[in-house]
Amino acid sequence: MLHYTQIDLLSMAEETSPKPILLARLVKILHGVFRGKPETFAIALPARGFTSVRVFARERAELDFLAGAIQSHWFVRDYARLGYPVSVPADYTGPWVSYRRYRIPSATSDRNAQPGQPTLGQRRSAQAQKDGLLYLISDSQSNQQKFSLFVQIVAADGLGEFRPNSYGLSSSERAFALPDMP
Repeated sequence: MLHYTQIDLLSMAEETSPKPILLARLVKILHGVFRGKPETFAIALPARGFTSVRVFARERAELDFLAGAIQSHWFVRDYARLGYPVSVPADYTGPWVSYRRYRIPSATSDRNAQPGQPTLGQRRSAQAQKDGLLYLISDSQSNQQKFSLFVQIVAADGLGEFRPNSYGLSSSERAFALPDMP
């Protein structure tokens, strides 16, 4: 059984930064916790609005751990509201959605780059923008570079194997879906 909690960005947060920047900051905070507990937490992002994130886990205790890990962070304390954990009904028959990381390779990783031709990363980035994929601007702690975290939102048939990455997302190699709860 899955459980989830919703983290809403407070309207007063909009006075300091645009919603996509606030959502990116919240996802970065969650990523810090998710890295320490691999394949434990998954996120559902809004298709529009940038106002909340749902965090899913297999056990309620995992959401309690998450709340304890983030509730005293200044950003969560001042600009977000952490909801009470809720269980997904065992008989849930509604829609399922996969939130997949859409990777944009760097120019240096393109082994087949041709002079004067767009790199694989440029082509994938153009396709992501054409498809209107949700993206968040983040930065890497390992190389101090900024990058766009693109998320592909795809309808699915059911849960699949729940093995989220360190951003709480599905991938093409480890596909799973989350219930699209109202």
